[in-house]
Amino acid sequence: MFLRLSACALCFCATAVQAAPRILTTARFANVFTENEVVQIQLAAGEAGPLTLRDVNGAEVLRRAAPAEAATLDLGKLAPGYYEATAGDAMLPLVVVIAPEKRVAGPGRLATDNAMSWLVKPETFDDMARLLKLCGFSWVRERLSWNEIETQRGTYNWGRYEASIAALSRNGINVYDIFHSVPAWSRADKDTKAAPDDLRDIYRFAGALQGQFKGRVQAYEVWNEPDISFFSHPASECAAFQKAAYLGFMHAAKLTPYQKPLILGPSMANGV
Repeated sequence: MFLRLSACALCFCATAVQAAPRILTTARFANVFTENEVVQIQLAAGEAGPLTLRDVNGAEVLRRAAPAEAATLDLGKLAPGYYEATAGDAMLPLVVVIAPEKRVAGPGRLATDNAMSWLVKPETFDDMARLLKLCGFSWVRERLSWNEIETQRGTYNWGRYEASIAALSRNGINVYDIFHSVPAWSRADKDTKAAPDDLRDIYRFAGALQGQFKGRVQAYEVWNEPDISFFSHPASECAAFQKAAYLGFMHAAKLTPYQKPLILGPSMANGV
């Protein structure tokens, strides 16, 4: 009985291993290559069968034999575009971008709503910033949360926001930063979707932002989409909030009003 159970267990394990899906990876962050680079895919051991590469329209671009043992498949150089590599039930998205040397010289004109500080793990901030640069982006719309930074009046914890801005700055990316919502402590009713009871709180916070990120953040957006649910009070209160923030930025930058634009107006519901 013992031998029979052992044999069954071995048979079951062997079947499970054989049925396991292939794992496909590349050595590149986010699986992004340039058109002048050879695309290579690493396959973990699994069931033998073909690896197929399809373009964004689903058309087959190439096919390679995938052995059962672990292997690296060379797909050669690919034209710029989006691709999906499949082997059995496994699928790996790939992107090939235009070679940087082919682009028009000078600062790029591409921008993206990045939100890296919220959506990307801090340990990969530099990888993400380099990827943005590789793809031709020179501006990003970033995010920060006032109520996360200033948990009590006058005490600032810049945390992941300092790390994200530092990574973008190191990699030559211009930053357009947006913040909205207020700390609960700034209002008696704890409503975080309205201006603080004392507008000097946003005045001081704007000054702290300017001091912390001077030379690394090129523009600020004060409150996101206040014409919808992000702001709970009348527009006049939002305008007062923005004016107080503007004066705080300008005072910290030692500029007189209108000498140099530091603040971009709030976006509408469809974005910037």
